[in-house]
Amino acid sequence: MRIEEFKIDLLTPCFCRGAYPNDRAEIRVSSIRGQLRWWLRALGTNRELESQVFGSAGNKEAENRSSSVGLQLRNAVLEARRELILPHSKKFRAPALAANGTFTIQVASRPGQPERLFELAKLAVRTWLLLGGLGFRSNRGAGSVWPADGPQSIDSMRHELSKLRETALKLDLEISVGPLWQALMDVLKTPFDTPEEARRVCSDTIMDGTGKLGYAGSQGRQSSPLKFKVIRLANESKPYWILRVGFPGPDDHRAGDGLKLLTSKPIGGEGIPLA
Repeated sequence: MRIEEFKIDLLTPCFCRGAYPNDRAEIRVSSIRGQLRWWLRALGTNRELESQVFGSAGNKEAENRSSSVGLQLRNAVLEARRELILPHSKKFRAPALAANGTFTIQVASRPGQPERLFELAKLAVRTWLLLGGLGFRSNRGAGSVWPADGPQSIDSMRHELSKLRETALKLDLEISVGPLWQALMDVLKTPFDTPEEARRVCSDTIMDGTGKLGYAGSQGRQSSPLKFKVIRLANESKPYWILRVGFPGPDDHRAGDGLKLLTSKPIGGEGIPLA
């Protein structure tokens, strides 16, 4: 059995819901697995390969497949309390896991499974930790997870992203069709002293009817193609920065279209390219 552990810092409050969503927040392995599936697809896998790594379930026996890796949540030091959902407007509190918590995700290969599937699972975890989040409002700076051994500078962040691409190529992923490799990736030029200051800026966007920033309501729901995340680069002038990842959106919107709508907001300011 092959085992890899990822030590994780929670930089901003995480609104992750469990069995009692109105009473308390909790991190569940199933929620993390859902994030890993999403980022594995973004890297350039197809549904078949995704199901080989993380399993699948369907109405027919042929559609059911066990995961090739086991995931365990370990060593969690997390404080539950009510936090502001919209810190820029100081509105609405909900159960959350407070910032500065820590936990570990253990990835273990199951007996007889190919090495490649284990490596793909590890790649998905590292990608999620660098670029993703967890829970409600994670596209707007909440639930910003960060690897304890994460990059310390903008240059080292660029190097990490380059390593992700190299690993994806070694594992024969179709990066030409992977949405991640067509995405805009930069950091907002203005750094922050605290992660909550950065989350406040991430949260302050606008309502938009074009779909370029996503939507939710009577017409349905569309996730925003723009993802804002708080990251920690301890060796820079200030430690906390905002990562912006812009995927091609619905109706062929370009990755930068949503940012053009936000020029009146701090989050729409000048960025430093990462890729």
